[in-house]
Amino acid sequence: MARSRSRRGAASARSSGAGRQTRAVSRKSSAGPTGEAEVVEEAAGMGMEGAVAIITALMLFAGCLFLDYELGSHYGVGMFFAN
Repeated sequence: MARSRSRRGAASARSSGAGRQTRAVSRKSSAGPTGEAEVVEEAAGMGMEGAVAIITALMLFAGCLFLDYELGSHYGVGMFFAN
């Protein structure tokens, strides 16, 4: 098994200034002038995401009604279709 370094030696090397010195540098000053962005218009109407959301909501509602119908017809319980 390989020997590991002691942590005490690594801490003293850091505190004595040995090794790599790091300094935070601002990138704002090096950034060039920004150009104007082109405005893109979206197409009118419902997109695919809206259609999928509406279909999903309708299917969930129909599933809840079907479940309530089955509970009402077989077990006599349910909100809408109870006997």
